[in-house]
Amino acid sequence: MSMNEINFHLPSEAATSSFAALLAGVIQAGDLVFLSGDMGAGKTALARALIQSLNHPDLTVASPTFTLVYPYDDGRVPVLHADLYRIAQPNEIKELGLIEALNDYAVLIEWAENAKGHLPDPDIHIQLQLDPSNAMARFIQLSWSDACSPRLQALATEWQATTDRQQTIRSFIEAAGWGEANFLHIAGDASSRSFARLTKANGDHAILMDWPAGPDGPAIYDGKPYSQKVHLAEAAPDFCAMVEWLHGKGFSAPEIYSSALDDGLILLEDLGNDSLDRLNIDPLVKPQTLATMYMEAVEFLTQLHELAPAPHLLEQRKIYDGDVLATEASLFLDWYLPAEKITLDEAARQSFIGLWQDLAITQLKSEPVTVLRDFHSPNILWLPERQCAFRIGLIDVQDAVAGSPAYDLVSLLQDARIDVDEATQSHWLNHYCQTRFGSNNLAKDQFLSEYAILGVQRNLKIAGIFHRLAVRDGKPQYRVHLPRIETYLVQGLAHPALAPFVQWFRANDIDLEWLKRIEPNSAKSQSEM
Repeated sequence: MSMNEINFHLPSEAATSSFAALLAGVIQAGDLVFLSGDMGAGKTALARALIQSLNHPDLTVASPTFTLVYPYDDGRVPVLHADLYRIAQPNEIKELGLIEALNDYAVLIEWAENAKGHLPDPDIHIQLQLDPSNAMARFIQLSWSDACSPRLQALATEWQATTDRQQTIRSFIEAAGWGEANFLHIAGDASSRSFARLTKANGDHAILMDWPAGPDGPAIYDGKPYSQKVHLAEAAPDFCAMVEWLHGKGFSAPEIYSSALDDGLILLEDLGNDSLDRLNIDPLVKPQTLATMYMEAVEFLTQLHELAPAPHLLEQRKIYDGDVLATEASLFLDWYLPAEKITLDEAARQSFIGLWQDLAITQLKSEPVTVLRDFHSPNILWLPERQCAFRIGLIDVQDAVAGSPAYDLVSLLQDARIDVDEATQSHWLNHYCQTRFGSNNLAKDQFLSEYAILGVQRNLKIAGIFHRLAVRDGKPQYRVHLPRIETYLVQGLAHPALAPFVQWFRANDIDLEWLKRIEPNSAKSQSEM
């Protein structure tokens, strides 16, 4: 079988992790991958980085030297990791089921030469050799079969671009005084940004944000990319402006240690890993801790909402108006409904958009505040050593706009990734209202109406985004959250202010199972929850 080949140099552990992340993006179930090289050449380190890239960066990946074979079933691609160093006879591999596993797994094999004659030719072969001048560096020979060529040739091209980028990053880190720090890629988000944790020998640590500038998608929204149409940040200066404003108000946004904004690089204070979504599933975290975290998150919002919007938001006209609300909600039409095999004519689409524009004008009357727009569990960090609301660490704030104070509370209490039942929502919603409005029932009722409206708008948007991530971006794991989103929609659409949307669904014969759970004739307001 003919093989294609390229050779390159990995100058550091960080470069090895980056290469593994690229490989994770093209590997598929059915791929047979050999990892070859002398003892200590880094085969297991590369396999570990690859498996972590397919699963989670904190996943423990043990060497299978003694177990021989170890499966990882929960990532984007199921992986079987095998080490044949200890087999006595080549034919022993028949008992391991490696070939049979190719139906469902990508199979990574170290020391495949020990089973010579009993394994087929690999689809991908990675040969590693230590760089004698640098114990952390490796020479790589990457070869692949013709059948894999489209995927691997694209990887090779991207790797060259990545290599150039890594040199830019390395120069930035060295100039900032972190050149000798250990570099570990960490989980990012649904955006084009990537992150790494830098740790010095003395224990100091920081976060590197790598954010090459660029819009999100083609110009198909009135001649603009989606990101421009709805005021999403497209470059690092937007993040810095928002973080500096929050930090200047005393909130726990990360301090900026160094930046190279033209290169899209920022070195930040590390606020840790204790995000609300992680703590929510940690069996060692007490319910009282989660309750305290919610309380402080709500308290933070009450304090933020007593301030006028960040001046740069108004100067740049980043306003959460009806046009933005309608465009965001239209993602439901563009991605969610097609996934459900439902098509709409242009009149139905324009009617949907018009409803959102009308609601924004007639119903959203609260004084505008700074809306962080992504104030939800992955972006809310717990800093227990700090005091009161400043125990809430803030990240992913670059998309902030000026708009209704209800939006961020909806983001928190109708979280897309973790379950928040109606009783918990009601408790903290009432806590917020009591803190901000006291006995002013008119202000409270206005806020509750906006909470319901923006809850539906946000969840329609997220339902569309999660299908877009699955279909366009190859991230099907986001679809697991859709039942939760649909439950929030059922709750919100029961509010009288949303009756026009219930009518719109029915007028356009949109037959979704969760819509049947809405009973508009017995609709209740949020104040009755």
